[in-house]
Amino acid sequence: DVCSSDLDLHGQPNGWSSRGFVLAFIPLLFAGVTVLVRGLVLASPEQFSMPNSRKSLDQTMGGIGLLLLGVHAGLVFGPLGWVDMPRALSFGFALFLLVVGNVLGKTERNFFVGIRLPWTLASDSNWLATHRFAGRGMVLAGILLGVITFAHASLVLAVVALTAPIAAAVVYS
Repeated sequence: DVCSSDLDLHGQPNGWSSRGFVLAFIPLLFAGVTVLVRGLVLASPEQFSMPNSRKSLDQTMGGIGLLLLGVHAGLVFGPLGWVDMPRALSFGFALFLLVVGNVLGKTERNFFVGIRLPWTLASDSNWLATHRFAGRGMVLAGILLGVITFAHASLVLAVVALTAPIAAAVVYS
């Protein structure tokens, strides 16, 4: 059994893989990323070990999971005609922005989650202000992208929705 696993931006297949691979790849990727992040947190310097932000890290990982769920839905159900790949991906990005944006302003300085610039890492007040600003922008971008996705799904819009609030926060910081 083979199924389409490589879709172009228009949802047209341009590659084939086994059904087992398509079904297992994204969940295994998410499991691998989760294990990697947990290992990195355990190996981080003591002052950046995130003792008060474990919940934020868990929620961020949940946001990544929602993004990957959108990709997975597009890969699995797109070839069946049940889901439009660009729409599934764009909606996954919108969910990611909503979840991570909601959490971002509540995280403490760390090396894994957030906008890690020399000046944000050097100052608690700069970190907090920058991440609250970025969080609000990401939530707004997620809401707008989610609404727009129902009318017109676009990978370009999804990437702009992800990068614009982060770029604005870097300038703001």
